[in-house]
Amino acid sequence: MLNNGQKLNNSVVKGYFMERPYDAKLAEKSGSERAIQPGEYNIIPKTPGKRYQWYLEGVPGRDGIAIHSGNYAEDSLGCLLTGTSLVKIGDSDYMVQNSKNKLAALFELFKMYGAGNISINFIQ
Repeated sequence: MLNNGQKLNNSVVKGYFMERPYDAKLAEKSGSERAIQPGEYNIIPKTPGKRYQWYLEGVPGRDGIAIHSGNYAEDSLGCLLTGTSLVKIGDSDYMVQNSKNKLAALFELFKMYGAGNISINFIQ
């Protein structure tokens, strides 16, 4: 866990996020079911009316990007899926494993450091 580039403690949650393939033409289109454009985004708790527990804030042109469990790209409509390992299936498809366990570990970390104190950086 980092705070302004400084490590806060020695506990680290290792794992994977899985999202849809990146397409620059669709990345900013709401409901595009495509990967999030590169940038740094805050992780915030849900607000009334939202389904999932934690979301990305400030993604250009997009709203409601949740962090939730699932194993395959089809389990997401443009959100982030968590997992402990990444497995290639077929020629170009992947899946994440142990999604619910990894999500629980992340949620504990999010609760520990609170809203507005955690961000995620997407690079391409």
